[in-house]
Amino acid sequence: MLLTSPLVAAPSAVEGVVGDALIAAPFDDQDRGHQAQDSRVEQLLIRGLTRLYLEDYEGAVSVFNEALKLRPNDSALLSSMVKAKMGLGDLSSASFFIQQAIDNDERNATLWELFAELSAATEDFSALLNARRQLALLRKKNTSSHLDLIRLLSRLEHFEDALKATTVAVEMVGADARILTERVAAFEKLGLVTEMDQTLAQLSELEPSNLSHRIELGGSYVRQSLWEKAESVFRSILAVEPDNLEAGESLAAVLHHMGRTDEGQAILAEIRSMNQRIAASPGILVDLLTPDGLTAASDDQLRKWLSEHPTHKEALQELAERLITDGDALQAADLYSRIVARYPQELEMWLAAIDAYLSGRDNQLALETANQGLLLFPGYAPLRIGRAEALVAVGQTESALNAIKELLILVTDPRQKVVLNALLDQIEAM
Repeated sequence: MLLTSPLVAAPSAVEGVVGDALIAAPFDDQDRGHQAQDSRVEQLLIRGLTRLYLEDYEGAVSVFNEALKLRPNDSALLSSMVKAKMGLGDLSSASFFIQQAIDNDERNATLWELFAELSAATEDFSALLNARRQLALLRKKNTSSHLDLIRLLSRLEHFEDALKATTVAVEMVGADARILTERVAAFEKLGLVTEMDQTLAQLSELEPSNLSHRIELGGSYVRQSLWEKAESVFRSILAVEPDNLEAGESLAAVLHHMGRTDEGQAILAEIRSMNQRIAASPGILVDLLTPDGLTAASDDQLRKWLSEHPTHKEALQELAERLITDGDALQAADLYSRIVARYPQELEMWLAAIDAYLSGRDNQLALETANQGLLLFPGYAPLRIGRAEALVAVGQTESALNAIKELLILVTDPRQKVVLNALLDQIEAM
């Protein structure tokens, strides 16, 4: 009966509330304690990063040590400590902390990047190779990670492994021209001429406007005395660029070997004549022919030249720089964008396009341009800084803060740190 008494079986509403409060109170205190600790760690991280920026490495170590007592396995703190130790030249301690960080977060690609940097500094190529392999696994769709591995393998003269790495890279990211170029080099080192020629032909199809691939393919055919194939390649170049002197000279040599010397000489004479006519055109000149030609041309002459040669990089750049000087940043940005569309390997032009869009206050296009560039060069710090600037400009402050914090850990160039800290000041003032 006592157990079924309402006084025992059903506590009053007041008792229930009090009881719940007593049970919840310790957990609320715990939550507040965790929040206070998280806030303290965040403050210490920012303070330590500021010390790093000021190159006060001893001060940074002291701050990070304090933070690590509160959160000993935090990846950002451990990687920051690695940077500080590297700044002091204490590479042994840096190695200890990076190993601890990776043990706790082995799938963190940023940590492996830092491990690669440290391994390169200590010239531990075995460790560097391990880091590059891990990055290629973690960033399977990242072209630059595969390229870094392939190039390191080639540098270490592991050409068979380099070739295998190019095969994996093509499977992961597709037939990227830079990967295929490394593949050509590996085939050449291994003496696999037929495979090299096939890859050069693939490159020529992939980048039809990049005539250097065809020049190289034609040269390979010449070395093998495959005259008909060489003739076909050099003629295909002249069909695209009739004044290409290198292709003309090579074709003349091929025709001489085929017993058609007069035909080759006639073709070569016509190409040389074309080059002389181009050199005689005032103000509309290719740099190799007349170094001052483009800078001496008027704006109208440059525009006329570009109407006939719309992908001429030097002319596009010259006109863009003039537009910047005249205050027409958006038109300049459009020209820089034309350059990177045709010559995506021109890293400085990506940066120029972003800067011009930001100057012209088309911040969204600046962000889109930065994102496009990072698809090709994801590890290139100046591009990542340009993206951070664009994120601030479009008001995506949280994304910008995350990008800036990561960059402050990674970059070592003092000028880049100045830009990043100026962006932090800009965000605080918003």
